[in-house]
Amino acid sequence: MVVRSHTKIFIMFFIVSLVVVTSCVAESVDPFTKAHSIKRRGKKRLSSKPTLSTMKFDQLKVSKEKYLAKGDKQTAIKYLERMVKECDDLQLLSELMLEIANLLFDVGELGKAEKMFTEFVNLYPGHTKVEHALYRAILCSFYSTLDAERDQTKTEDTIGLCKNFLQRAQVFTQHAQEVQSIQAKCQQKLVAAEINIVNFYTKSGRFKSAEKRLAGLRKDFLNTVPAIEPQIMHLEYVVAQKQNKVNDAQQKYKEINEKFPNYFNTQLASYSAEASKNKQSSKKNNRKKTDFVTKF
Repeated sequence: MVVRSHTKIFIMFFIVSLVVVTSCVAESVDPFTKAHSIKRRGKKRLSSKPTLSTMKFDQLKVSKEKYLAKGDKQTAIKYLERMVKECDDLQLLSELMLEIANLLFDVGELGKAEKMFTEFVNLYPGHTKVEHALYRAILCSFYSTLDAERDQTKTEDTIGLCKNFLQRAQVFTQHAQEVQSIQAKCQQKLVAAEINIVNFYTKSGRFKSAEKRLAGLRKDFLNTVPAIEPQIMHLEYVVAQKQNKVNDAQQKYKEINEKFPNYFNTQLASYSAEASKNKQSSKKNNRKKTDFVTKF
């Protein structure tokens, strides 16, 4: 009886110990399991909020308008670009393209804006806003041109766009005058660039190259920029003089005086004024240096 009683007590003690241990293990595992469960629920809640890549067209439109109202055009452009991918309506697509191009222009991304405006013109040549798009493409290109001492590829591209615009001048009336003005400025810039090259060749003794450039100036620009003729003739005179071609130089001098009798007087007055200005500037700088030295 005593042995049986001890056995029963031992069994009950073992069962109680097992329950306690199991409970402790359950408690130690539960926080970990609970944490993972919370994390999974959090992920589900986060994933339920639409992102830029998962938004539908109407949601993208609402978000775009919200950012535009805040003045955040850069972010609005991202939503518009996503709207383009979601859009299958050609008419609506044209409006989205133009809106993107205008915003790119506003934020100063001229290269992207020009590309978008040009693509719009090519895709929708009969659209009511095609004049606006081509005009803004011209502005983007013109604002990207460099000064006369640097590469003039963009200047030439701008002239090409201007010619395309002015070919439809009977239809494109709103911005015709501005485009003509831009074209004239670009032509003057090309002339200035060519004259810089002529002067460089002349100073370095490459007279044949200078003469070829002057012939090109006459051929390409004299009809469109007639005011440059006396300057071309003067450069031709200088190149002949530098080569000791006395007869050619005298003949060119005579032609200039006959066709533009006041040219050399005007040039002399201009040179005198420039020399006087430089002399005064030099005196002023020397005075500043003297004052600086005296001060210390």
